[in-house]
Amino acid sequence: MNILDCSHLMAVPGQTFCIDVINPETGRTWIQGQTPEEVQARCPGAQLMTCAAFDASRGTALAARFLRPPVEINEERWFDMLEVLPPEDWHRGAGSESFKMCERTDGEWTGCFVRIGVRYWELTRKASTPHAELVDMVRKHLADTAPVSVG
Repeated sequence: MNILDCSHLMAVPGQTFCIDVINPETGRTWIQGQTPEEVQARCPGAQLMTCAAFDASRGTALAARFLRPPVEINEERWFDMLEVLPPEDWHRGAGSESFKMCERTDGEWTGCFVRIGVRYWELTRKASTPHAELVDMVRKHLADTAPVSVG
C-alpha cells in the first residue's frame, strides 16, 4: 500500500491543493493520521472527496485564476521573457510568433507570449495550447475590444 493507492482525500472545494489523502486501510489521513472529522475541525470547509472530484474542482479553480484576457506588453518585456529561460514550443510564421515559458506557473499552466505584427501579448494558458489557438485568442480579444465607430 502506498499513497498512490488512495482514492479519497480531504480538501476545501475551490482550493488548488488538497489537505491530505485518506489511507483506505485506516480511514485516517495519510500524513497526519487524523479522521475526516478532525481535519474538518482544523480546516473549516474541508470535505471528504474522491481524487477525481478534487481534480475536477482543482481544474475549475485554476481556470478561474488564470483564464484572463491577453494583456498587451512591450517589445522589451517580450524579449526579456524570451531570453530568461529556454522558450518552449516556439513558433514563427505568417506574421505571428508565440512561445511558452518552460517553467510552469501551476501544474499544466504557463506563461504564453504572442506576437502579431509589431504588437506583443502575454497570457497564461495550459502548456498544451497550440500556437494557432493562442494567436486566435489574441485576435478575438482585439476584435472584441476594438472601438466601435459611429457614423
